[in-house]
Amino acid sequence: MDLWLALRGGGNNFGIITSIRMRTFKQGPFYGGSLYYLGSKFPGQVEALVTELQKPDASDKTHLMVSMGWTSAFGTDPVCINQLYYNEAVENPSALEPFTPLDAQLPGLNTLRIHTLPEAAKEQAGEISLPPRSAYMNTHIKADISMLLIGADIFKAAIEPIKSCDGLICSYTLQPYPVSLLKSSASKGGNSLGLDPSLGPIVSIALLMYWKSAHDDEKVLGAFRAAIEQIDEKAKMNEKAIDFKFMNYSFNFQDPVGSYGPENTRRLQEASRKFDPEGVFQKGLPGGWKLFKSSVVT
Repeated sequence: MDLWLALRGGGNNFGIITSIRMRTFKQGPFYGGSLYYLGSKFPGQVEALVTELQKPDASDKTHLMVSMGWTSAFGTDPVCINQLYYNEAVENPSALEPFTPLDAQLPGLNTLRIHTLPEAAKEQAGEISLPPRSAYMNTHIKADISMLLIGADIFKAAIEPIKSCDGLICSYTLQPYPVSLLKSSASKGGNSLGLDPSLGPIVSIALLMYWKSAHDDEKVLGAFRAAIEQIDEKAKMNEKAIDFKFMNYSFNFQDPVGSYGPENTRRLQEASRKFDPEGVFQKGLPGGWKLFKSSVVT
């Protein structure tokens, strides 16, 4: 049981997976896709997201991502994108209506339709070529309209001095963790992340960035590190902070393992000492976030 829990959040610290048995479910065609819209509508979309998350009867059939992004291809101002999914083959389901601002959509950039999971996965992966350099940074806050809009303002201010960086594509992406998701995870045995359902609903804020030249590394990474740290500071000041960093979206100055909380970190370290007493995956496997700051098991 201790290894099973450790694998759910422990990254590459416990071994190499050679076989997986998964609980599956049948998924037929479903409704979803992406739509782009003007940045002036972003506050209303944030409000719609938080309102949906805070409903006692919030739908468990939807998945939403609300983003603000910038690339020179769209001009000087940020544009926004909603990625919306409803797990049944229902055209324009009422649960998604608040997230389809028809009066501000960018023409030709709406892929909402009934389709299959492979088709959706291909669309998510995208068919455009991204610049060769990239980084992700993230934080989490309580679902709060004001704080999410403060974060958006910080993002917009951060990109102004770096818009000249060659090939820059970046986004401020909001991914919700509804209470139903946190409860479902807990009911299936939980994990090592420290996300109790009582903390929810939660919203992940991910800053995603792509650019072309190593010459711009310091400018791009510095701008977005300052932005995510400022968002964290504002969230703490407003008592909306959630001390969790998602490992997949973390950058090297962040500490996802430590963000799981002292008790979960201790359990992960104990599991490492038990199942990897020589510290092979702490000392011999480069990359990722290690369980011991020294990368040495004692």
